[in-house]
Amino acid sequence: MFIIMTVERRMYLALKTKKSLIDVGVPPEDIAIVEGYDFKDMTHLKRNYHCIGLGFFHFWLPAAQSVDEDCYYMECGTLVKENPLLIEKVKGKVNWLGYIFNQKSYTCGSKLIYFPKEILKDWEEPKKQAHFDRLIRNKFEKDNKLYIALKSIVYQEKYESDWGTKWQKKWKSIYKSKLDL
Repeated sequence: MFIIMTVERRMYLALKTKKSLIDVGVPPEDIAIVEGYDFKDMTHLKRNYHCIGLGFFHFWLPAAQSVDEDCYYMECGTLVKENPLLIEKVKGKVNWLGYIFNQKSYTCGSKLIYFPKEILKDWEEPKKQAHFDRLIRNKFEKDNKLYIALKSIVYQEKYESDWGTKWQKKWKSIYKSKLDL
């Protein structure tokens, strides 16, 4: 089951992600879309990126735990180069198939992640929020339950980003170059 995270104002991107999956052969009935928190409505948070983690635990994870199958986490605006169902996965591990870049100590971009159902079953929200990419890597790498694909199978739909600070714009340009925009 593919579960795409989005927010109401970016539903058009989620629909493009869904179409991308269908175009590579994923059955439409195996694709769901859930809405998370929009950082524009979450002004009480210290960091905007906490919206992704909170949305994951409050909306995506319950949707994934309600089905009796492995699930793929996807972010809206993510497009696939090939059918993720046909990619051989490392059994019993979280398989990070779509990212912006992967360095030895850090993977950036949780665009497409495969979760075996046994890992999702008892997972609960951590007490301390962290950037979602870091949370995934820290949680599963220490238990040797994380496999990061050597090559990302995703690219990004072009859209106007919420990033606006000087630092964010710099990193946005770096991310764009990594995702073939």
